[in-house]
Amino acid sequence: MNDASAQVVSLLARENDPARIVAGITAVLESWRDVEYAKGSAIFVPGAPNTMGVRVPVLKVIGRVLSKSVMANPELGLELARLLWRKNTREHKLLAGMVLESLAAKNPNLAQQLMFEWLSDLTDWEIVDSLVSCLSKLLCSKPEQALRWGREWLDSHQPWIRRLGMVITVPMSRDKNADLTALAAHLEHARGETHPTQLKALGWCWREIGKHDPVLVFERLQAWATSALRPNRRVAWSGSEKCTPEQRKIIRNLIDQTEGKLNNKDG
Repeated sequence: MNDASAQVVSLLARENDPARIVAGITAVLESWRDVEYAKGSAIFVPGAPNTMGVRVPVLKVIGRVLSKSVMANPELGLELARLLWRKNTREHKLLAGMVLESLAAKNPNLAQQLMFEWLSDLTDWEIVDSLVSCLSKLLCSKPEQALRWGREWLDSHQPWIRRLGMVITVPMSRDKNADLTALAAHLEHARGETHPTQLKALGWCWREIGKHDPVLVFERLQAWATSALRPNRRVAWSGSEKCTPEQRKIIRNLIDQTEGKLNNKDG
């Protein structure tokens, strides 16, 4: 992995044209291609763009080198991020997110601009979750605005944009100044989600809030547990994992009672 770092350092010392830098990065990625890893990644992340098969630790090494360059020259970073994203491979998009993270630290407005440019290109959970992680400081620095964005995203017809609207609550819930009640209220707008992958994401989001305030999660998820919609009940159970055993027993009973009533009605 040190070799990957040296390769990119050498590239940046030779080139200052964004297009040539991205071409050079592509060559570096090719040298770290792992065909078997690519096959596994394609299974683990359905719908992912072209996967070259470069492992995440290698990508992080390359990303760290690029980030230093971005901190010194935000305009170069903006163009690099755009060009990397347009290459439309898993590896290029993950690197674009890492560049975006550094850009957000230096120039939040530019990072915000890129984020909105990329919304229509979201293709899978790995890209979405990585993007949110890279934007965590930006999201936590303006929580009210972030939740307004998220509210719009939750209404999207595109499932990966909806996921973005959900998982922004994960880094925000970890912030020491987090308004957990506001985050829980935000997730209420996702009630009725049916996409299987996004249902898993919803459970994750509730569990993250539950790490800090299990009582709040318990109170909120009781309504989900008594919903006539099965996906809501599924989220109630998976999302209550950080609640106490007694609270989970109540959630389980509510789910079972609701399903019994629905079955009797259908019968």
